[in-house]
Amino acid sequence: MTGAEIVAASDPHIQKHSKFTPGMVDAILSAIADGLNISQACAAVGISRPCYNKWKDQFPAFAEALEQARETSRQEALAGIKAAGESGDWRALEAFLKMSFQADYRQGGNNINVTAQAGMQLVCDEPTRARLIELNQKLLKGGDHALPENTEPSGTYERTNSSFQTDSI
Repeated sequence: MTGAEIVAASDPHIQKHSKFTPGMVDAILSAIADGLNISQACAAVGISRPCYNKWKDQFPAFAEALEQARETSRQEALAGIKAAGESGDWRALEAFLKMSFQADYRQGGNNINVTAQAGMQLVCDEPTRARLIELNQKLLKGGDHALPENTEPSGTYERTNSSFQTDSI
C-alpha cells in the first residue's frame, strides 16, 4: 500500500497542518524497509517517536504497512546472508540457519554461572570455565607475561539488568 492510499483510507478529519502526508508515510515505510529501527526512521523523516506511535494507533492501514515494511527488511537481510553463504562464506550460512530456524539451531549445552567481583554474572560453558581458571592461575603465578597472546573472548554478549551473559567465550 502506498502512502497516498494509506492517507486516503485514514480519517478524513485529519488536520490540514498534519505531517501525516503521502510523502511522509512513504518516507517512513521506506526507512523501515531499508532496515532502520523505529527511532532511526523517525529521526530520518523528522518526526518524534510519540507522533509515530500516535499515527500507528490512529491509522490501522499505516500500522499494517509498517509490519509489511519490517518483514520486507527481514526477508532482504536473510536473502543477503543466504547469498553470501552460497558464495562460500559458511559463517553467513550459519547465521542464516540460526535466524531462520531458531528452534533447531539454538546453542545448547550446560551453562555454569560464575559470580564476578562487581556482582555481575558471567555465563559460560565448562571448557571455557576450565580455560579461564587455568589463565587465572597462570596470571597469579607469573604476572602479565604469563598470558597467551590471544586471550580475547569471542562470542555474543548481552547485558541484562545487573547480569553479563555470553553464549560462548
